[in-house]
Amino acid sequence: MEKGIKKESISKLHIAYQKIDSFIHKLDEMPLAYLVFPLLALALYYYIRLGKNCVFEINDQLDETLFTYVLNAKYMFQNVREYPELLGGVPTGGMTVSSWIFVPLYRILPVFQAFMVQFVIVMATAFLGMYLCVKELTDSSILGVICGTMFMFLPYQPVYGLSIVGGPLIFFAFLCIYKEKHLILSHILIWYFALGANLVLLGYVALGLAVCADIWIVIRWYFSDRKKDEIEAEIKKRNKHFYFCTLELLIAYILINLSLFRELILGNGGYVSHREEMVVAGGDFWNSAKEVFLHSAQHAPSLHEKLILPILIIIILYGFLWKRLDRNCRNIYIWLVTIFVVNLLVALFYGFCQSNPVVDFRNSVGGFLHYFSAYRVYWIYPTSWYVSLGLAATLVWKKHGKCPDVLAGMLILVMMVPVAWNIRQNSNWILNKSQYKNNCSVGLMSWKDYFAEDLMAEIRDAIRKETGMEQSEYRIASLGMCPAVPLEAGFYCIDGYSNNYSLEYKHQFREIIAKELDKCPDMRVYFDDWGSRCYLFTQESQNYYYLKKDADFQYQNLELNTEKMKELGCDYLFSAAEIVPENAERLGLTLQGVYDTEDSYYRIWVYKIK
Repeated sequence: MEKGIKKESISKLHIAYQKIDSFIHKLDEMPLAYLVFPLLALALYYYIRLGKNCVFEINDQLDETLFTYVLNAKYMFQNVREYPELLGGVPTGGMTVSSWIFVPLYRILPVFQAFMVQFVIVMATAFLGMYLCVKELTDSSILGVICGTMFMFLPYQPVYGLSIVGGPLIFFAFLCIYKEKHLILSHILIWYFALGANLVLLGYVALGLAVCADIWIVIRWYFSDRKKDEIEAEIKKRNKHFYFCTLELLIAYILINLSLFRELILGNGGYVSHREEMVVAGGDFWNSAKEVFLHSAQHAPSLHEKLILPILIIIILYGFLWKRLDRNCRNIYIWLVTIFVVNLLVALFYGFCQSNPVVDFRNSVGGFLHYFSAYRVYWIYPTSWYVSLGLAATLVWKKHGKCPDVLAGMLILVMMVPVAWNIRQNSNWILNKSQYKNNCSVGLMSWKDYFAEDLMAEIRDAIRKETGMEQSEYRIASLGMCPAVPLEAGFYCIDGYSNNYSLEYKHQFREIIAKELDKCPDMRVYFDDWGSRCYLFTQESQNYYYLKKDADFQYQNLELNTEKMKELGCDYLFSAAEIVPENAERLGLTLQGVYDTEDSYYRIWVYKIK
């Protein structure tokens, strides 16, 4: 009796398992790209609820790269050589955007709304690109969704457009081209990528890999057993689109970056860039290579460190099982090994570029070789590691021998869950969830806090009422606060952040802060050896530019060359902390007013320069 009951229970479990297994396999064959919509709704929920109280990374995003879009949009279709809003007139080459495709957004929408629309497009591209790429390689919709979801929640900066998230999409496009399918879509994606991914971040890496693929195709057919005429016919028939599309991507980048090529390579910028004085820092070859291989590097977060060991184990294990693999699994294994080798080569190339001999060479020469950051090849890592994840999981799922599907699924989860949790804990989404749940009281600086738009408008109106001047008729400088704050509000600044402005202007601005730099060697090295942040650095506040209004801080021994500030056209100093009266008088500063609002992050002391 008991045996009969057990057999019946086992039979029911077996039937239930078969139904679940059948459902999973049917689901895996379905197109699941539409899941981008509920995933976007989840990703954007807290941003929508918070509005301008949402949190974004400030460094290199809200304080600089954002304004490349704002200024290019403002002067769209105008043949200007410089933007007067910052650094006394920064050359247009110093404000080149990462993604030209998003510039029109900033022309037709306010800055915050344009930035959010860009963010949505970037996230959607991240998911769809990774989904399509993994699906094309593995024929698995479920793994495509899983890898795409992880990829879209990585903590990248949306201002870089497709320079991170476009990797899987261009990979998918060239896969389709090689297979001679979806050709019209592939051509569209190539131009979308070229317009959306910066040439000097991910673009040159994609071009380099495409050229390597072209060479590999020729070598592969050259050493095949076919007759020469058959080889040539096969190449012409099957791969003509691949070669053409590599050339197409190159031409697209040349056309889009004509001014960059003229200024950086041909030397036709009309000015000497401050980059000529940059001192590149080097390091140990192996330490640099190891660090980037394990953790990636600046602005290209892949959070892949927990993927390396499982992927390596799968590569070794299925290498021993090679003879048992069918043709499809062998192709997947070859792709997995190839991409893992690429990841190793990227790390070695990064270590080479950062090694002391190479860095010493770069510091000894000028021009393009001095300031082109070839080591940024690691920007491919977010793409390559999550495509590798999809390939490794596919091998476990589709070729697990006598191992039940459920157990294979559990093995995949063991590999993926730690990575997914790490992404969740480091994502922008979790920051904004915390901001929302704690009613904006967790100490995170929001968009509203940072830009203080109401406060800046109050100061603008006060100056207009007193002088009758519009913002374009006078210049200001910022102290204890990023120049991006007044810049976003329409003020014209003698300071600012640009990765390519005039060396002559850097020298002029240095005269303003020379005595302060002498008092603080660290800041002197920071400004002299890099200098992209052309700020009013001081010994008292150093490079901290987020002074809160309730901070117990005053400038008591400020030594700025206000005569030089006046010479550069500066009329007002906006300070996020009070300059004690005796110090202000000694500098020739007259207090015009103190401004704050009930919920403003800053309190601003506005000084007139005599």
